[in-house]
Order: sequence, then C-alpha cells, then structure tokens
Amino acid sequence: MSEDAEIIKLLSSLGPDDKRRVLDFMHKLVHGRPRGTPAAELRELAGCISHEDAQKMLEAMDGCRQIDLETWDPRYSPFDNK
Repeated sequence: MSEDAEIIKLLSSLGPDDKRRVLDFMHKLVHGRPRGTPAAELRELAGCISHEDAQKMLEAMDGCRQIDLETWDPRYSPFDNK
C-alpha cells in the first residue's frame, strides 16, 4: 500500500475533531506556521479574565504604545498589508 493510500485509509477512520487536528498539523507542515486557534477553543476562554484584571492589563500596555522614531523602520510595520 502506498503512503498516500495508507494516509487516506487511516484518515477515514478518524472522527471530525481528530480530522481537524490532522488538517491543522498538515497545514503547519506545509506552510510552516499554524492556521490559528479554532473559534470553539477560544470560546472556552471567554469570561476567564476578570474586568479588574483586564483593566490592569490595559493600563500596563499604555506605556508600550509609543514609537521610537530613532529605531523604527517602516518596512517592518505590523500594519503593512503586503
């Protein structure tokens, strides 16, 4: 049996969740980076940070929202859609 045929045979025996995991893994192998976290997994995190903790996090980030014009290179802007 060829490797492709074996992969397809084994894949057909998996349930939907495991197929999603295999697909995510294959994307990582092919593209070298993850596709992201499925929405279902993110929903589990909803509400786990208290309002007070979220406020503290926002306040801590306020000092980080600055650009050092001496070292900033616009070629590497995170807002660039290239």
